Order: sequence, then structure tokens, then C-alpha cells
Amino acid sequence: WAFMENDLEKHGVNFFLKIFKKEPPIQQLFAIKIPGGYFHPFHQGDPAEEQLDLEIAPKLKEHAQRYMKMIAFSVQNLEGGSQIEQTFARLGTIHAKYGVEPQHFALMRHALVETIEEEFSPNANPEVLVAWGKAFDRVASMMAPTLFAEHVRFNDVDCESDEQVEYASGHLN
Repeated sequence: WAFMENDLEKHGVNFFLKIFKKEPPIQQLFAIKIPGGYFHPFHQGDPAEEQLDLEIAPKLKEHAQRYMKMIAFSVQNLEGGSQIEQTFARLGTIHAKYGVEPQHFALMRHALVETIEEEFSPNANPEVLVAWGKAFDRVASMMAPTLFAEHVRFNDVDCESDEQVEYASGHLN
């Protein structure tokens, strides 16, 4: 973790940029509410301009730093018991309201491990990458039940599909 602490904002922004590059529609989850509507910090057009705006978007930087702190919190408290579980359960509820979907977890895990691998080589050896992947899996498994419950509550999701039952029980791919 020490090698990440030096610039959480930078690492977090790079993490989110990887996600946006792999799955551009996720950018819409980061719309900023302003009086009279929403501002999307993205240009319509040149992808290089979109990335530039993302890199300077204050709300994204803020969220990226908070995200990296929460991942660190999870790494430092893997055996944290009910307090850490409650914290991440609340985050599942909150993120469902912003439109985070079950399938986003796999993308986020991959982007986190890839960010660490690229930015911290050679310190990011296979054991380090596996540990970070496990930390993310722990976070996802604590967020998943409440995220799913909120989607059921707000979207009238059919709870009987195999995928949703598997997701709700915390078995993420």
C-alpha cells in the first residue's frame, strides 16, 4: 500500500480512465448535478479531448481519491468484521442509486489490478496483484447484496434469474 499512498488521486483517476476506455457508457454515471440539470464532463467528439476533460474534472478526482482510500481501508482491515461489512454494505446501496450494475464489478477489478501492474512495476509482482484482486473481491462481496437489493427495489428486477441469485449470494466472477 505504501507505494500507492504517494498520489492516490493520480492512481485513482488512471483507474477510472481505464474503465471509461473499456466501457464508455459508464462515463454517464459520473454526471455532475448542477442547477437546471446535469453536466457531463465529456466532449462529444475527439476521444483525446474527452480524456483531457476527465483528467481535470474535480469531481472525478475527488471520487478517485475516495475510491483508492476505501480500497486501502479494505486491504488494511480484511478481517475487520461487522464494521467494515456495514461500511461497504452502505456503499452498495449508494452506488446502486447512481446506476452501478453487477457486471461493473468484474470490469473494476480488472482495471484496478491493471492500474497497479502498470504504475508500480516491478513492485507489482504476481503476489501483490493477487492480494489487490482479493481485496477488491472482498469489497465487491460486501457491496453486492445491498447493491442488488436496491436494484430490485427501484427497478422491479426479477429475482428469480440464476444470474441474480448468484450475484445476490455474493459469488462474483
